[in-house]
Amino acid sequence: MVSLKDLPDSLSDDQRNRAAVLLKELQAVIVGAQFVCSIQLLTYLSTSEVLESVSAMFLSGQLACLCQQLFRCLTGVDDLTVAISIKAEDLQECQDEFGSAGKMCFQ
Repeated sequence: MVSLKDLPDSLSDDQRNRAAVLLKELQAVIVGAQFVCSIQLLTYLSTSEVLESVSAMFLSGQLACLCQQLFRCLTGVDDLTVAISIKAEDLQECQDEFGSAGKMCFQ
């Protein structure tokens, strides 16, 4: 899980505060990241409402904007561009799992 204590020590207090605000706005807990020609974030969504919120943010483009701001803050690269892709079937599978298991992670 990414938390403020896991952020690089080289970040200023302002960067840490900005990252905290962005992570809170995301609502999902980042449980891992994998670099494979891109960054793959693994997230934990605690409720179906959070899933719906993240899905709506994705569809509106707000999720890409939020992640771009977060990665710019964490890397210090101001011209970083972020594109988000989530398969529709992954979202549906996640929603289905909430119905049967109560909680689910998606990537």
